[in-house]
Amino acid sequence: ETVSYEKYSEDWTQRRNAGKWAKFPDYGKFDEGNISLQNHGTKLWYRNIKIKEL
Repeated sequence: ETVSYEKYSEDWTQRRNAGKWAKFPDYGKFDEGNISLQNHGTKLWYRNIKIKEL
């Protein structure tokens, strides 16, 4: 699945400010960093993950 958004657009800003991370001023503002995969409460396996720069 691919996710797309326009950073700093009105929609992006509204969603960021309405989310649970709104109290963290740097959330969603970095242009590069790490990619994390997580799951809550059950075992999970990943296989054949490919990440390409678009």
